[in-house]
Amino acid sequence: MDKVKRNQLIKKIIYSTILGLASIVILFESIKSGQESSNESNAIVDVISGGDNSITPSNPTSINFDLGNESYQVGSIVPFNVTFEEGTTDSRVIFDEYDPSLISIDIKNKTMTALKEGTTILKISSFATEHLCMYTKINIVSSIITNSLNIPNNEINSISIDETSIYKYGSVYKLDYKLFDKNNEEIKYDNIYDLTNNISFESSDKDIFTIDNYGYILGTKKGNATIKITSNSDSNIYKEANIKISSLTEPQYDNLSYIVRKSIGHFGAFLFTGIFAYLVIDIFLIFNNKFKYLYKSLIGIGYGIVLALISELFQKIPSGRTSSFTDVFIDLSGFLIGLLLTLLITSIYNKNKETKLLKKD
Repeated sequence: MDKVKRNQLIKKIIYSTILGLASIVILFESIKSGQESSNESNAIVDVISGGDNSITPSNPTSINFDLGNESYQVGSIVPFNVTFEEGTTDSRVIFDEYDPSLISIDIKNKTMTALKEGTTILKISSFATEHLCMYTKINIVSSIITNSLNIPNNEINSISIDETSIYKYGSVYKLDYKLFDKNNEEIKYDNIYDLTNNISFESSDKDIFTIDNYGYILGTKKGNATIKITSNSDSNIYKEANIKISSLTEPQYDNLSYIVRKSIGHFGAFLFTGIFAYLVIDIFLIFNNKFKYLYKSLIGIGYGIVLALISELFQKIPSGRTSSFTDVFIDLSGFLIGLLLTLLITSIYNKNKETKLLKKD
């Protein structure tokens, strides 16, 4: 085998391997993305611990939902717990029939967020046992008055908080702070209600942000205000810090994330694949006529269309969502740009090479 043929063989192996790996990665990521979409779309159904897999499978016959109280302050994030009778193995539940403008349910962290004033009914249903459900009334108010209760073993001596914290308006955040006793040891409460009985939070300007009894901040408009944390047992023990509410809201972050993911994830991956798709076609298929670049382009475009459609199909199957023409267009656009750029560069290179050979002759 002469040097030219050996180099051609090496190129064929390298280009084919890269193209194959790139295509496999695209399809693998499509399957993974589809599974993640499926998990997100079914997030309302959650497996809550409480069953023993060693026991003979048993569906629940009763259900209990514990949210602590009935009334909650706007902006508060409250933990909840769902329990079944002993021996239940299928503990999945469904939350529905509530007003999403008043409360939001975080299945992953098992918390409820109070969004605005009003009253709603929350339905909690067993996924495994048909017609097994319960209803709970939830009242969201602007403020809650709680009784002060000092726990001697956890007497607060000092409070620590960041001097300046930045949050987005329209979003809820847990304030980052620490409590210390007389021995300068950090105090941690096992029960969130013990916390509300020992300290209080205050916003200097509720038009900019509000803070609930649990230490969750809700930014309402751009600006700066002061947060004050005070010990309920001694008003002289307090800490103040500046809170800045930025104008960048969560949807804007989501849009930015979407653009980056689409441009880098979809468009970039298909652009890279388009480059090596043409290189493989160019080195394997020989056309000795004036339409050779057209034939190679059509073959490459066909491969790109098939890959984009299969990629979209792989995302659709596990997630159950409808096909997205936009995704196919983005994928195919990246592939075509990569293919056509490589075609252009290759054709210019080959033409210059042929011109040099003619001059030598």
